[in-house]
Amino acid sequence: MSSSVLYDVPGPKARTRNRVYGLLSTVAILALVAFVIYKFNDTGQFQAGLWEAYEYTDTQQRIVDGLLTTLKTFAIAAALSLALGAVLAVGRLSDHKP
Repeated sequence: MSSSVLYDVPGPKARTRNRVYGLLSTVAILALVAFVIYKFNDTGQFQAGLWEAYEYTDTQQRIVDGLLTTLKTFAIAAALSLALGAVLAVGRLSDHKP
């Protein structure tokens, strides 16, 4: 029998408990989504008049430009954080004092 280093294999009670927690979490998330949709519909947020501004190509282009800018910013931040993390890891693992 193989043993796991990270965690013990859950027994029958733990598997049942995990399934119950998963089911309850799914029901709670679905109830929350249904409540949000109900409140949006109740306050008229799905009326066509509120969405007409998004039919214009200028508005659509601004949304796309904002999305692309966000993705570029994320890519730059991810690259810089990986580089900084690598430098700090090398410094942490080094035998030499700075």
